[in-house]
Amino acid sequence: MNASQLLIVRRRHAGNFTQIPNSLIRNDHLSLKALGVIVHLLSLPPGYRISLEGLCAVRKEGETAMRTAIQQLESLNYMRIIRKAADMFETVYK
Repeated sequence: MNASQLLIVRRRHAGNFTQIPNSLIRNDHLSLKALGVIVHLLSLPPGYRISLEGLCAVRKEGETAMRTAIQQLESLNYMRIIRKAADMFETVYK
C-alpha cells in the first residue's frame, strides 16, 4: 500500500482522550520520539508522578533516548524540568 492509498478515518470520542494542538504535532523541529514522549506525558492525569526509569519502562525506550527526547522538548520550550534533588524533579508543561 502506498501513501496515495491511505485513508484517514476519524471517530468521535465520548471520554478518555487527550486533545493536542496541531502546532505541537506539526512542529518540524520536533522529532517523532520527542512528540511521542510529550503526547504520553500530556495524556497522564494532573499531578501524576513518573520517573525517568518508569517512563522508559512504560514506553520501551532506553534511558539515553528518553533523555534526548526530554532535552529536545526542553530546548523547544514545550516543557521545563525543575530539579529538586539528584533524583527528584518536577515537570511543567507549557
